Amino acid sequence: FGAEVPSDQLDLAATVLHELDGLPLSIELAAAQLRQLTLAELAGRLEQRFALLQERRGGRRRRQASLLAVLEETWQGLNDDERTFLLHVAAFPSMFELRDAEELLAGRVAGVPTRISADLVDRGLLVGRQDGRLFLLETVKLFARTRWDDDDPDEYLERHTQWLFGRVRAHGPDVHLNSLHFSQWMNERHDDRRLVEDRLLEAERLDDLAELFRASWLAAWNQSNSSALVMLNRLERMITTRQLSEAQSAAIHLVGSAAAMPARRPEWFVRGSAVAIDSYRRSPGYEPLSMALVVGSFMRSFGDLPGALELLDEALSLIHI
Repeated sequence: FGAEVPSDQLDLAATVLHELDGLPLSIELAAAQLRQLTLAELAGRLEQRFALLQERRGGRRRRQASLLAVLEETWQGLNDDERTFLLHVAAFPSMFELRDAEELLAGRVAGVPTRISADLVDRGLLVGRQDGRLFLLETVKLFARTRWDDDDPDEYLERHTQWLFGRVRAHGPDVHLNSLHFSQWMNERHDDRRLVEDRLLEAERLDDLAELFRASWLAAWNQSNSSALVMLNRLERMITTRQLSEAQSAAIHLVGSAAAMPARRPEWFVRGSAVAIDSYRRSPGYEPLSMALVVGSFMRSFGDLPGALELLDEALSLIHI
């Protein structure tokens, strides 16, 4: 930033530089703002970077020296397919794979997504990693999202939601409960899941949210301690602040019983599965009940082996109907 950063603010400075994607113009304009803002105040305003990071003194640069001006000029140089690609993948909160982009863009571009993404990487708008995953620079993502206002922002968000559900619904409950590969994929898409959960909750689409939770059980079991604690806190808020149907409550308690293990919240172990089992026993459909019984049997196996075996026998009897 052109000045010495106090040692107690080095982490904050690193965060700001990361958020600015290391772009020289962004850093130069941000440094100029430190004449009137503290580093913490600057960090808190980066969501409004296009209004904040601009050179107000005329005559020193070709056109106005601002992030918005540079990106506007770049945007005008893109073709329709490239713009459509950027508008849609800006809905991804973090990294994504080319297959994800292809599914999201199905029927929306005339060109081949592989070629489009390669061209955008060459332009520096899209970043490709050695593992094949892609991501937009945060500045580019925010700019693309400002362009959503020219259409319907909800359209892009809903396509992202349906993309996630498309992946989930491509597999049945047996995969959701048993597949480590699917569990790993769900945890790799943690940021996508969180955004979709928030959208569904805000829109009161609680049946869809319950479906997503039912598919997330094994992923919840295999997540980190910190992620599991966050999940349980979110689930507890949903239980106390929403009018849930019995099936919706059952799904929340079921995934909560799984998150209890990495979160080290033993009170959720048996309680979560017990609520789910009682609820699903009163509802039609054997698949949710069989899943809850298997989960409950596993949880009880730590201290009540006979009870665990009874639940497992009940689950097997349902599966063989």
